[in-house]
Amino acid sequence: KHGVKVTPLHLVSRALVHCFAAVPEANAIIRFKRLYRRPSVTLFMQVNMPGEGSSEDKVKQANLGGMRIETAEKLSLLEMTKQMAEKAHKVKTRQDKELNHSFDLLKLIPWALVGFFLNIISFLNYGLNLNLKFLGVPNDSFGSVMITNVGTFGIDSALAPLVPFSRVPFLVTIGHVNERPWAVAGQVVVRPVMTLGITFDHRVIDVVHGGKMM
Repeated sequence: KHGVKVTPLHLVSRALVHCFAAVPEANAIIRFKRLYRRPSVTLFMQVNMPGEGSSEDKVKQANLGGMRIETAEKLSLLEMTKQMAEKAHKVKTRQDKELNHSFDLLKLIPWALVGFFLNIISFLNYGLNLNLKFLGVPNDSFGSVMITNVGTFGIDSALAPLVPFSRVPFLVTIGHVNERPWAVAGQVVVRPVMTLGITFDHRVIDVVHGGKMM
């Protein structure tokens, strides 16, 4: 109807917004051992950034970036889809100024100190709630949930580990869509099936919250 392609990534993202509406207390962050609820839903999605030049160079220069969809609870599926397409294009073509600034900053840091640097940034940004935009670090960089579409690489299912410095309460991986036999109204039929991998931070989200989300 609108000439916009909707993928499993868009549908899962929209479903996660409904999850936070049903369980708003899950949209929280830990700060000095206390829980603080986020004022809105921000979705963070991993984006594959191909390199330039020959096929070999593209592999060598490939990187993993990310995009944020802020106040996702106020967006319709169409609005979210369009925004995701625009932001993903900027990341993939390396036109995202904020992300490029972050990468340039990391290049200046010795590899052995990157983990320490990220933990310091996390403490300042999340622990002390300081605005670090001058360093190219947006407020609440990774938002309410991190989403990774591993299905684009042909992976059927995966579980992503928690990333401590991101302070994200849970992560979702989207597997590859396959045709499988499925029971429908007492009959076995062929249906497109995909697996979601979900990793919770148990300090924030309990089984009760997970059950409501499911």
